[in-house]
Amino acid sequence: MALKIRPRAVEAIAEVIRGGSGALETGGALFGSDSAEVIEHATTPGPKAIHGPANFSRDREHTKAESSRLYRLDRSRWIGEWHTHPATELIPSEVDLATYVRHLTDPELRFERFLALICSASAPIQVAAWRIRIVSGRVTVDSPRLEVIHPS
Repeated sequence: MALKIRPRAVEAIAEVIRGGSGALETGGALFGSDSAEVIEHATTPGPKAIHGPANFSRDREHTKAESSRLYRLDRSRWIGEWHTHPATELIPSEVDLATYVRHLTDPELRFERFLALICSASAPIQVAAWRIRIVSGRVTVDSPRLEVIHPS
């Protein structure tokens, strides 16, 4: 099953990447419909984000404010994260996977799956989509096709 993304989310990600150095990781959160696997919105990293050559930590206060705003706007929920890999392949690192598993196993978050987009840090921007789940106690990772959808 394809993971769907709205053009506004694609453009938000591209704008952040175009505005970055290309040498440091950047990223943000993904919001939308978990059950339908539709990414409606992608956030910026926020003013207090930490950017490194092989690590990124988004501004949690900024993400929390965006979460409230987007839920009020169209009931979008936090469904995943996006970030860049400036110097490595567009596959989840061990640190990425540990973060995703921590989110999946946090009982307060109640994730059934965690969606991740890993992007190149410079033009032409490439994107790899990842779906992470825990099935029968085992972490499963697959790479669904990413499909841009337009309003009907």
